[in-house]
Amino acid sequence: MISRKSFEPNQKVWLFISKLKLFLDKLRSRWDGPFVVQQVFPSAAIEILDPQDGHILTINGQRFKRVVTDEIEPGLIESVNLVDPVYCD
Repeated sequence: MISRKSFEPNQKVWLFISKLKLFLDKLRSRWDGPFVVQQVFPSAAIEILDPQDGHILTINGQRFKRVVTDEIEPGLIESVNLVDPVYCD
């Protein structure tokens, strides 16, 4: 039931922290980041860059998920004129 994930260089990703189970903080997030993908290896390992301190790490790709942003591409928005609506029969 493991889904295949594909990552590209310069993509932002979240890193899953598995050691957080030892802490009793229920409301603490288990995802850390965002990190920037530097290189993707054929063995599903990913080399990431931490933008805060500049460290480069190589970690298994199953521990990552993509960063979802609220940025909308300009071509995806359709304008609607609310002054003169068109009704369909």
